[in-house]
Amino acid sequence: MLLALGAMPSLGAEAAVDAVFDTEILRARGLDPALAEYFRGKPRFAEGRQQVTLLRNGEVLGEVEAEFDAQGQLCFSPALLEWASLQGPPPDEAEGVSVAPACYDFVGAWPQTQVQLNPNLNRVALLVPTAAILPQPQEEIQLESGGVGGMLNYDLSASSYQGLGSGSRSLSLDTEAGVNVGDWIVRSRQFYYSNNGQGQFSDLGAYAQRSFVSQRARLQLGVINVDSPLFAAGQLLGAQWTPESGLEQGGPGARVEGIANSVARVEVRQAGVLIHVAQVPAGPFSFDNLRLNNRYVDLEVTVAESDGGERRFTVPAASLGLDAAAPLGYSLAMGRLRDYADDGEEPLLLTGSGSWALGARAQGTLGALSTSQYQALGLGADIGLSADTSLSVRGVSSHAREEGVFGHQSNWAMSTRMSEAMSASLSASFQSEGYRDLGEATAVYGRGQLSEARKRRTRAQYSASLGWSHQRAGSFRLSYSSSRSFDGHVSSRWLGSWGRSFKWMSLNLNVENGRNSFDGRRYQAWYLNFSLPLEKRRINSTVRSSGGDTSLNTSVSETVNEYWGYQLSAEQSRRGTGVSANVNVQPRYASARLGMGQNYAGRHFSAGLSGGLAFHRDGVTASPAQIQGSFGVLSTGKVSGVRVNTPGGAVWTDAGGRAVIPSLTAYDVSRLEVDVKSLPRTVELKNGYKELKVSRGAVRHVEFDVFQTRRVLLEVKDGMGQPLSAGGSVLTAENRFVTTVVEGGKVFLDNAEPGQTLTVTTANGNRCQLDFALPETVDEQVFYEQLDAVCRAEA
Repeated sequence: MLLALGAMPSLGAEAAVDAVFDTEILRARGLDPALAEYFRGKPRFAEGRQQVTLLRNGEVLGEVEAEFDAQGQLCFSPALLEWASLQGPPPDEAEGVSVAPACYDFVGAWPQTQVQLNPNLNRVALLVPTAAILPQPQEEIQLESGGVGGMLNYDLSASSYQGLGSGSRSLSLDTEAGVNVGDWIVRSRQFYYSNNGQGQFSDLGAYAQRSFVSQRARLQLGVINVDSPLFAAGQLLGAQWTPESGLEQGGPGARVEGIANSVARVEVRQAGVLIHVAQVPAGPFSFDNLRLNNRYVDLEVTVAESDGGERRFTVPAASLGLDAAAPLGYSLAMGRLRDYADDGEEPLLLTGSGSWALGARAQGTLGALSTSQYQALGLGADIGLSADTSLSVRGVSSHAREEGVFGHQSNWAMSTRMSEAMSASLSASFQSEGYRDLGEATAVYGRGQLSEARKRRTRAQYSASLGWSHQRAGSFRLSYSSSRSFDGHVSSRWLGSWGRSFKWMSLNLNVENGRNSFDGRRYQAWYLNFSLPLEKRRINSTVRSSGGDTSLNTSVSETVNEYWGYQLSAEQSRRGTGVSANVNVQPRYASARLGMGQNYAGRHFSAGLSGGLAFHRDGVTASPAQIQGSFGVLSTGKVSGVRVNTPGGAVWTDAGGRAVIPSLTAYDVSRLEVDVKSLPRTVELKNGYKELKVSRGAVRHVEFDVFQTRRVLLEVKDGMGQPLSAGGSVLTAENRFVTTVVEGGKVFLDNAEPGQTLTVTTANGNRCQLDFALPETVDEQVFYEQLDAVCRAEA
């Protein structure tokens, strides 16, 4: 029947030539002649709401719920116009009222419009004049703002090692708590770290901040890190006004990379403050976008191996992204320094700077900083030498009043993209013997330590990197960093890597060579990895050499499903054998990790738990990811276990049908998309895709409208107990066509409703009313329910 009746072209908005059906032939074939009237014009959508794929001028806009009238024509509803970004009716055209009509005559307003309806593909294609498409805002940012919500982030890690005659235990807890109110962000971050019972608590600051879009600036109050484009100013208790970086093209965060010889604990410190700690497996490791206290202070990295060995290296400040231009605008900070001063004194600090555009490809920066013990002036320039090459220069002159010395420091950084396949960067930092930064000028030095500290001060730092990729040869990267002190002490570090993917496998080689910046000892290591993917599983085999020892490690890892995965490995070296197991679990509302192993030196164990809690108007909701400055809460009615993709990763609704949107990108589009496969079989969405654009600090509540649908397969018998004849039309009480009766008296209802009145008209014109009872409870595990029905002849 579908082939016979649907073999006509779908003409959309164009006039269709009405088809003429021989009703006697239809009746002879057992089909209701009323079908001829329904399908006379062309294939069409059934009346009501339909889930379709929408295209506009060839661009796929996604799945949308569209309305169709009794003739199967598309209704240009306000929701459809908003989804397709089309011009709606002005207020004076909406029948003199402020409410838009249910179906706007869009084709009448834009006669060039073509509407192509493809019911066989569940697709609607619109071809509209470009003038009918709403322009996207360029300069004026349309934002959703405001909202109230609280949050708590946590990251708990524990590890232990037990060897021959020695052992160690460590515990760390990183927490961040706060509240968002009317675009104000209030946060407090703490870090606790314990090693063998020796605990250290760090208060990393408590502050409040708000961004002002019209001024393109941000205000911070409380314990804050001074965000200066020129100076390493440290942390203070006070206030700060800076350009809003979210409205600018921001650069990447700091990156730290290296090689661990075994399962190791990596600690990253800046100016003595622990800012990151993590457990890593044997082999190359890297941390991206680390939150720094200041990008002008070196990072000190400690790699504590599971066998008790320890190695340290320094990441020079010159390689921490100095080629990123400062945001345009003015910066001002004032307050009292924390944890620097002698005798408990906390000097008052005042610093200010400004950055201005100097033509189309350059900008300049000027600033000053002053305390009672220290003054500094700074000047900087960021220049685009070409479309692919940029140069950044910074210079600072200082006066340390207590020591009575003057000095200067300069920083240079250049990056270039020489071709599509090759890029390079260079950076260098120099300072005179009399130069002091703020921390050095106000730090507590004993008299006996002052001379030694001066000698070990850095005179120059250099770093360089080169990257090249080729389709056949693979990807290469080489980086170098070096630091020289005034007493002649030199530390250096080389890192090289190569990777190549083949049809069935991939190879990676990492090499590290350097001299320890703390004791001057040299170290070298290389790491060769072979990876073979097998559907969900992956086999890795690695050969590693370090300290004169070579080892072979083979592991198998598998992502079992979206909730958990594991890795099992075995290692053989000249010193013995070892085995280990690691499991990563994400039970929807938190993230957990567990690792254990044993080798020739001893046993090790590690565990961790991280996530977040959002406090909102409807209660408390857990998040598997940590919650950022702008976040939200989504709802899918009362439906639990629904998976939604968000900018902060996948989340799942809880028993109340709610889930946390852990991160919304400030001043940019954030996309939310429901995974329809995770919906119960009896639930459908009106719209499973939403876009938001929010201000920094906003807390949004997003509703995904869902509705229950009951798909029912009826086995219909007539009054004599015989299966109903095939070909009859099933109609509603308003004589709207629903479906047809197929062989065996079967009728499939896509959305059955309690108390629904349905009538069947047969080929000979007889009518009967369907009589069936829907159970009160719905089986959500089946796609459709099977029920018996009787078609009782109308009186």
